[in-house]
Amino acid sequence: MKPSKIILVFLIFLSVYSVALVISEMAISRDFARYFFTDITNPALLDSTISIDSNLFKGFLVRLFGINTTLCMLLLWTCSVLFACQLFISDMKRVKSFAIIQMLLFGYLALDERFLIHELLGIIVRINDAFILLIIGSVELIVLFCWRDIWQKAKFSGIFLILASFFFFIMVLIDAFIHSRSLPRLAAEDLSKTWACFCLLFFSITVFINQIGIKNEEKAV
Repeated sequence: MKPSKIILVFLIFLSVYSVALVISEMAISRDFARYFFTDITNPALLDSTISIDSNLFKGFLVRLFGINTTLCMLLLWTCSVLFACQLFISDMKRVKSFAIIQMLLFGYLALDERFLIHELLGIIVRINDAFILLIIGSVELIVLFCWRDIWQKAKFSGIFLILASFFFFIMVLIDAFIHSRSLPRLAAEDLSKTWACFCLLFFSITVFINQIGIKNEEKAV
């Protein structure tokens, strides 16, 4: 299957997935939608927020507890692993240093998604935790600028990076300034994060493929 078709399949899946979760908040309730968007803490939340008579349907929902958080965490871990693999592909110190930084950054974000690190930091320093993410995003932009000669060589990497930055900015903007009772605030914030993670995954893949191509060219010489 061509890369363009693979991307199209992912876009269709993500679009359908996003529409379904937006509808769950708009047409049913915010509490119902929160069950899918919530941080991975305690699935007993289902019993306290959703009144469902069918044990079969409730059992199905239990399996979807925190699905969006789980999805984002897996996408970020995949990004981290892809950059870790580049340490074994390239012999260039500059490429390795870039890969290490990206591996650690995405690894941290995956841990943050699971263990709510930036929320804790926000409480400690007494600022909105969205600004903690904004600081991390700013650091990443500086790194990407300083090592731009590496990732810019990868086809379509710039497009995915711009899209990831756009969705990340939307997520932070909603988290920091949009009232929590607005609809569909919950879905819009978390789905912006999900779309950003998917774009970061494609960015990581393009950089990884580019490094493989460079390595193959070196072997052919």
